[in-house]
Amino acid sequence: MKKKLMQWTYFLDILGFGEEQKSIDTQKKADEFMEFMKINKSLIDWQENIDIKFYSDKNINIYDYYDFKSVFISDSFVLTAIPKETKFNEENYYHFSTQIIMELTFKILILIEHILTEKGLLLRGGISNKFTDIDIENSLVVGAGLIEAYKLESSFAEVPRILLSQEVSKDKKIMSYFEKHSKKYGKNFSIFYKDTQNDDFYYLDYLGFILSFMNKSENQRLNIQDEFKDKYGMSKDIIEGLKLLLKEKYSEDFQKKTFKFLQKHKLSQKDIKKLTTMIKNSEQILRDKSNDINNIKHIKHTTIKTLSKLQEVISLHLNTYSDNQKILNKYIWLRKYLNNTIDKFPEMDFIQEYKIINEK
Repeated sequence: MKKKLMQWTYFLDILGFGEEQKSIDTQKKADEFMEFMKINKSLIDWQENIDIKFYSDKNINIYDYYDFKSVFISDSFVLTAIPKETKFNEENYYHFSTQIIMELTFKILILIEHILTEKGLLLRGGISNKFTDIDIENSLVVGAGLIEAYKLESSFAEVPRILLSQEVSKDKKIMSYFEKHSKKYGKNFSIFYKDTQNDDFYYLDYLGFILSFMNKSENQRLNIQDEFKDKYGMSKDIIEGLKLLLKEKYSEDFQKKTFKFLQKHKLSQKDIKKLTTMIKNSEQILRDKSNDINNIKHIKHTTIKTLSKLQEVISLHLNTYSDNQKILNKYIWLRKYLNNTIDKFPEMDFIQEYKIINEK
């Protein structure tokens, strides 16, 4: 029998924002808080516009199957994917119902990064597959999905985790489809992990998602570099370096810089002559790849910024709350999560420095 796809609801709470709100005692402070939350909402809307454009020319457009609604209520955020009336056979029912989790998570990654880097705050939450409706205009949310997701956050999350409903995690078929989708992002990535150290709840691996995405972009960068090397016999970096050098052709230290350039890249004058004639040909491929290259740089920049801030926040709170075991446990868990996630990506050795290894 054909069925409508599953609905999913994320309830996310900004940890520590309640305390921050206690200091809001002037209109100026209130305006600043509301502006920050408006920016968060605009980031979600911005990401959705990008997603809509991305899927517009794809054979399978997830927006043909789901509507998305989101709303901020004080320092909490609710996001839901509502299935349309289209019905599917069993295989497609599970495939698309689980694929949408990847899309929903991708939407909140930018939110997680912004709240962390701007305020040094973390998220905790719950994910349900029960019914939820959102009245965006009046900022109202109702439904069993909201209640379950909220209960997961308020009663069980405890540490900075975004928990998956146990009813879902006990469904082996659903979880197997989550694994299939996860492998598309990387062999060491799973969208949900069981917290065997605590209570066997499955939590959302948002940091693993962020690093998987950066890893894919790094591989893309290497592929572009290989393409330049195969086509022109030289790497993109050498071609770009030569272009910068040629711009200074009439400067006084041109010869000195040329000599250093030759030494650095072990090139001969013959190589330089050959490369110079190739510059015009390389211009087109540089233009073709410019958007990809800029996107890769942006992804790496924002990810490193997120890792750096997370390292800073965890280290600070491990020291600040060393005498408060209840709060300390949150950051001990987070430190382990950070370190373990980084260890899953040994090929990106440059992220090892963001581990926390010297804290007690």
